[in-house]
Amino acid sequence: MVLGIIVAYQETVYFRSKEVQYAAVVRLKEDVSVNTILKKEQLEYLNCPKDIINDEFIQKIDQVAGKYAERNLKAGTPLFISDIADHKAVVVPEGMVRVTFAANLPDALAGAIAPGSFVNIGYVAKDGSAAKLLFSDIQIAKITNKSGQDISNGSYDKRLNGYVNNDIIPATVTVILPSDDSILLKQYELQGRIFITGY
Repeated sequence: MVLGIIVAYQETVYFRSKEVQYAAVVRLKEDVSVNTILKKEQLEYLNCPKDIINDEFIQKIDQVAGKYAERNLKAGTPLFISDIADHKAVVVPEGMVRVTFAANLPDALAGAIAPGSFVNIGYVAKDGSAAKLLFSDIQIAKITNKSGQDISNGSYDKRLNGYVNNDIIPATVTVILPSDDSILLKQYELQGRIFITGY
């Protein structure tokens, strides 16, 4: 029993003497709503224990200023990479749904698409016997690669007219359609190939 007390005492002394290291992360001073452009005066630093910080935390205000809020964000909460975007988040209107279809590089306008873009969607039969325009002025909600990773943020560089990383190319495109049209799109996808046209 005496030995147990001594061990417990020594553990307490050790943990109290162990210094916790801190690092700064970025947080909001106020609540902001989705698609707000974030400004430096809305941001501040918060010291957090270093051992709980990972690559998802934002640690520099310059990484945030000028970006859009990807969702409604609460004051005081540390900001994560997934909380901000270079473009406005796509909000699904009432009565509409998101639907995803497979895409390759040529069928996705060689990658020159981004969430928020309005495009036309066409269809080509597997045997090439039929082709037609299915939908016009359809908004893109999301783009992913073949691993299912979101590549909507910053993978396409308009200045280079191509992808920053050749491995990050579209494999699926998610668009917003009325519910009935989303079913129709999937039926056409089974019968052939879906492609995007833009302007």
